Amino acid sequence: MSKAEDKGWVEFIARFKGNGRLQSLHERRRFIREQGRWQYVDGQIHQRPEAEKVGRNAPCPCGSGKKFKRCCG
Repeated sequence: MSKAEDKGWVEFIARFKGNGRLQSLHERRRFIREQGRWQYVDGQIHQRPEAEKVGRNAPCPCGSGKKFKRCCG
């Protein structure tokens, strides 16, 4: 097994509603494999200056397939 296969990154964006506004958390985490098990090493959080804004007729970011105003809005 090469050294490149023993390292990996996971990146995700979690969207949620907090304080009545749609917000998001964008994070990238680094892992290494030791003795066949993946171990968390560290991560980076990418913060946005203010809460994300979604139009009422835009698709809901929760992934429901509904319009924002009919779902989380």
